[in-house]
Amino acid sequence: MAELRVTLLSTKTSLRTLFNAVKSVEKEAGVRINLGVIYTCDLHRLSSKEASSKIIDTDILLIDVREFLPNYVEEAMARSRAKIIVPLVGGTSTIAYLRLGNLSGETLVRRQRPLDFDADRINVANVFKVLNVVEKVFRTLPLGVLRDYRNYIWLTKYWTYWGERNLENMLKLLLSEYLGFNLRFEEPRKGIENCLFLPGKGCVDQVYTPRRPAVAVFLYGGMHFDQSLPVAETLKKELESLGIETIFVVGGTAEGILTQLDTLRGFTTAGGKPLVDAVVNLQWFIINGGPYGGDVEPTRKLFLDSGYLLFNGLIAYMRRYSDWRDDPRGLSPIEVITGIALPEVDGAIEPIISAVIDDTEETNILVLNDRVKKKASRIARWIQLKHKPNSEKRVAIIIYNYPPGEENVGSAAYLDVFASLETLLKSLANAGYRAEMRSKDELVAHVRDLLVNSPKWGPYKGDAIKLPLSKYLEFYNALPKELRDAVEKVWGPPPGSINIDDDGNIIIPGTTLGNVFIGVQPSRGFHEDPKKLYHSKDLPPHHQYIAFYYWIKDSFKADAVIHLGTHGTLELLPGKEAGLSGNCWPDVLIFDLPNIYVYHVTNPSEMTIAKRRGYAYIVTHAPPPFTNADLYGKYAELEQLVHEYEEERDIERRNVVLKLIKELCNELNIRFTSVEELHDYLYELKKSVIPRGLHVLGRTWNNEDVVNYVLFVVKRDGDVKSLIRLIVEEWGLSYDEVTSNPSKLFNGVKGSEVLDKAEKLAREMIVRILNGEDPRKIAREFFRRSRDEAVETLEYIKDLIDRVRKNDEVGAVLKALNGIYIEPRAAGDPIRTPEVFPTGCNGYAFDPRLIPSRAAYIRGARIAEELVRGFKERYGRYPETLGFVLWGFETAQTRGETIGMILQLLGVRLIRDRGPWYPRLEVIPLKELGRPRIDVIMTICGFFRDMFPNLVQLLSQAVKLVAELDEPVEANFVRKHYLELKRLYGEELALARIFGPKPGTYGTRLPEFIESSNWSTEEELVNIYLEDMGYAYTDKAHAVEAKRPLTDMLKSVDLVAQVRSTAEYDIGDLDHYYEFMGGLRRAVEVLTGRKVKALWMDTTGARDRVRSAEEAVEFWARTRLLNPKWISAMLEHGYDGAREIMKRIEYLLGHAALTKAVAEWVWTEVAKTYVLNPEVRERMRRANPWALHRIIEVLYEAHRRGYWRPSEELLEEIERVRLEVERSLE
Repeated sequence: MAELRVTLLSTKTSLRTLFNAVKSVEKEAGVRINLGVIYTCDLHRLSSKEASSKIIDTDILLIDVREFLPNYVEEAMARSRAKIIVPLVGGTSTIAYLRLGNLSGETLVRRQRPLDFDADRINVANVFKVLNVVEKVFRTLPLGVLRDYRNYIWLTKYWTYWGERNLENMLKLLLSEYLGFNLRFEEPRKGIENCLFLPGKGCVDQVYTPRRPAVAVFLYGGMHFDQSLPVAETLKKELESLGIETIFVVGGTAEGILTQLDTLRGFTTAGGKPLVDAVVNLQWFIINGGPYGGDVEPTRKLFLDSGYLLFNGLIAYMRRYSDWRDDPRGLSPIEVITGIALPEVDGAIEPIISAVIDDTEETNILVLNDRVKKKASRIARWIQLKHKPNSEKRVAIIIYNYPPGEENVGSAAYLDVFASLETLLKSLANAGYRAEMRSKDELVAHVRDLLVNSPKWGPYKGDAIKLPLSKYLEFYNALPKELRDAVEKVWGPPPGSINIDDDGNIIIPGTTLGNVFIGVQPSRGFHEDPKKLYHSKDLPPHHQYIAFYYWIKDSFKADAVIHLGTHGTLELLPGKEAGLSGNCWPDVLIFDLPNIYVYHVTNPSEMTIAKRRGYAYIVTHAPPPFTNADLYGKYAELEQLVHEYEEERDIERRNVVLKLIKELCNELNIRFTSVEELHDYLYELKKSVIPRGLHVLGRTWNNEDVVNYVLFVVKRDGDVKSLIRLIVEEWGLSYDEVTSNPSKLFNGVKGSEVLDKAEKLAREMIVRILNGEDPRKIAREFFRRSRDEAVETLEYIKDLIDRVRKNDEVGAVLKALNGIYIEPRAAGDPIRTPEVFPTGCNGYAFDPRLIPSRAAYIRGARIAEELVRGFKERYGRYPETLGFVLWGFETAQTRGETIGMILQLLGVRLIRDRGPWYPRLEVIPLKELGRPRIDVIMTICGFFRDMFPNLVQLLSQAVKLVAELDEPVEANFVRKHYLELKRLYGEELALARIFGPKPGTYGTRLPEFIESSNWSTEEELVNIYLEDMGYAYTDKAHAVEAKRPLTDMLKSVDLVAQVRSTAEYDIGDLDHYYEFMGGLRRAVEVLTGRKVKALWMDTTGARDRVRSAEEAVEFWARTRLLNPKWISAMLEHGYDGAREIMKRIEYLLGHAALTKAVAEWVWTEVAKTYVLNPEVRERMRRANPWALHRIIEVLYEAHRRGYWRPSEELLEEIERVRLEVERSLE
């Protein structure tokens, strides 16, 4: 019997049907078909040599690839000796390898139009029209290449429609048409798709009205139907055991995908009313358009109109059980994007994994019964919220106190938590919940004795809530032994030592107000027991932490929890990164409780982890209003002197004024170089955008706030041209030149005055639009040169104003508590990406496939060249290595500016002309680059790792591409260091340039060490940084221990840099800035014994500004920390505002130790502003005396560690205040 070698390179798993078809055709054709399958999910298990030989040495190569492929696989396909090569899934990059009679893939590729760099979809409707025409033409002219075209179309349809008959005909067509066999084959026949599927009956078109409550499970049609059906059946069994009827709706395949949203609508609604309470989607991608991409708005409209929730059914169609079980990632990068990130765009929540594939050759679907049971119980709890009267619902609202202590309760990003609690209680009561009212002041009063972790200034109140130890043990002892052993190894046997009473009962910090519990999430235990800091940061929760969530579930009997503010720590507990198991702590402790999470809209990165690991239903909240920093005190005096100098014509008087300017600059610690530079600096300080205070949940901006915000948006180019640019250009001037030179004269007018005049006019236009005027009328009045662009910008302003006014945060919380779908909306920086409005939406992160965006890529490349040029001019040589801090926070907000910088430094060009699934890298020739290739070290946080696995792959591939170039090492520093490291650490670690925390952790222990003062030397801090960041990430290796390679790589770093991505956060507003940028800089300096410059790259404004870390800290201190306008706005929020001020002064200590960027004058001014200024001190003392005391402690520590050398007189004044505060606290 003849033998035919067939190799299938397949993303598709569960191939039993194909194996059966092969056996059937073997009998009919009298040929042995040796089918060898290479599953793409198994490529990491195979050697490149083994996989390549199977691809090269075969007669027929079938390709079903829907993910990024290693270069060696691409090379093997290009070199394959197969007579026939058939890419079975259309629209992929593998089409170039097609060989089918006279039809060549190269011909098809040449005819393809390149897609736009930012394209998120393929116009597949047109593709299917063309394919249908080809099929029709063939029926008339069944000859030559047309026959091959027809055959190729049929081959893809056989595969996509699936089923044993179709697969038999696929093989028969290949054998008879191209290998000389005489076999009859039939046209492809559609299988199960776009219908209601009734078990035992099959597909029907009739609408079925289930009894409520009910759930619709949305399955794949075609090739994945058989894979999704076992999950659907198991889920149906679990749901129906809970009293929830379940129906199966099947989606489309191939062209049918374009109508599957209509199918879902048709079987889940009737007369515009919902027939079900929720939909569970077992498909990947978005619903409307599936893998081809499409418009998400029709999907959102369906769910908004019907109100039913959308749950992610999450089947790991490409993940073997053993890989899922053993890999800390849980899922592969492609599954995170297709199976979690894209469904989030539709509004899908709770990505609890339902199934994987088994470890057999057939890769059958293996339903994870315990996970499906968990999913069903959680869906049931959400549905109960729809039907349970509000008066009977019990709601637990969780706030944070991290680090623990009375000074820091309610910590959350830019949210006045206690005022928001007051708002929530009132709104719940008005909506019929049994919620007892408390004012903000009444709630704050409980900080001393109930609403606090590990109080320092007194014991818990006698009637504090407690969980009896016996009750805790009932739950704890039922936990898996693996979890209990991990807890007891660190925290000892129950009840531990954190927040327990004398009898061993566990204190639950919080207060019950009717059917509402307000509780303080327990700390992680590091601060109570600093010795634990010397362990890894991925410690299990301690006993009180476990008991807290158990009490909410079992004793309080909550129907839902609300995590209030950004952010808690539940979602950061140890466990898999995605696709959690029943042994992952976030999954364990959230039980089946619906988790509504009120989150800062500016932070999509950490929000994403809350969604994926904490099963959070996000409700975004707005930032506080924005305003200009303005000048104050002696800075205003200095500005006046500068104006006097510029206007004065008498030389002698000018010299007198100049002397005064220099004296005042010296007093204000401003380095004077020229009046022009001083003018520019003061103007920059004055116009710096700062947040005004904190946001209160549900509070809307007044008209002035809206106008200010819109003005800040349209100062920079974005989706439309900047309004200020249009105005300045209308006057015949260059906007870029004016913004770059505020002190320069333009037609006899200072640039700063030109900009002020333009802003005044822009403000007038915005106010008129806000008051209802037609944007086109305003454009006709003011613009002639660029009227069409002006209309576009002014219409954009009108839409933005409308959206900002539609914020409904409290309404969204109430909707979530009723189990109702909330509109999904991309989160991000409100000024850079104003599409985040309205808030009160289910926030999600920008599509990771589209990062970097074209604009971010171009901007990043430009900044990279400026960095290299500036270094060369300063030091007379090129830098060998740049160290970057790469965050999920910044990457999501800028859409990838740092990615653009890194690729440009490496000398690599990103090409995305085949759609978002198939990015390509192209080497920029050295001659074109005009300089050596610069090496890069990328230090990432855990959020970047989890959010952007595709970028970890892309950047690793870029490094490898450059390292392996045959170029002289003096022109390729990547190769130079690669060859040096390869001798020490081998191939893979020599290529590693991405370093970050290990799985299950998201940062380092540095903030906890700084906060607890539990460190001796900066060298100790550096060692902690190296230990925590010493894990390498490449396209092949995930979190390989690599402290030594990291240490060696850091020794070559010449420059450290981080991008500032949002106006809300400057260098002193987050501890993570000193943790990552400071940790990186200090590590380089300690390891090399030399100073290294750290750059703060601010891309938030109309033009990019690069400052040293030292300059950035001083700029931040002047515009915010020491600015009466900023201080007063914060203190208007009482306790919460004082808390936020205190935290920023704590961050200064971190910067002093690590970033080494805090001048002594800053400490002195902090002392004078907050401790020695009677008015500010009294406001602080009344609002939050614990915060005032903590500020004094930080000042003392800065002095003790040598970062600040105040006079004895100043210290005596501070000591006097300290004693007064302590007396009041005691």
